[in-house]
Amino acid sequence: MSNRYTVTRYVTGTPELAAALAHMAKEAQTTIIMEGVTAAIEPIQDTMVGLCPIRTDTVKVNGRKLQPGEMKASIRTKVIGYPSSGKAVGLVGPADRAGLVAHLVEFGHLVAAPRKGHTIRRGNAIAARNGRTHVAAKPFIRPAVLTTLGAQGAAFTRGATEAYLASVKSN
Repeated sequence: MSNRYTVTRYVTGTPELAAALAHMAKEAQTTIIMEGVTAAIEPIQDTMVGLCPIRTDTVKVNGRKLQPGEMKASIRTKVIGYPSSGKAVGLVGPADRAGLVAHLVEFGHLVAAPRKGHTIRRGNAIAARNGRTHVAAKPFIRPAVLTTLGAQGAAFTRGATEAYLASVKSN
């Protein structure tokens, strides 16, 4: 996943979960929190896949063509745990080469004409002055995060609680 665009959301958890985790080792805390984060990013991924626009033509990214629908197909999740601090981070978004252009799709961008006086006739670009063309934004990352806030919290609590109960049963 590309690190060019990041949405950060801190989950402090419920007081009950925090109290239950306080007496556990940092490694066990990390495992439980990772399960919660894994559950919390699933609604984001599902919504992001549904909102991701599909390009109808190919475009070159780093010298290789990005095929139609490749950005949507590349949306992945990854959870990284930090046992020394008992914390975890969840990443969700387009991966590989599609991740390199996701911010351009999310926010829109200007495209410079190849030579002065020439225009760009491609896609949904709108002609602008000074030989530049503006490609409109098609947000899918921010809406996916913002429209699933309630689901994220509920999923985090459910996932972390299930992992906590499983760890208590195994001990």
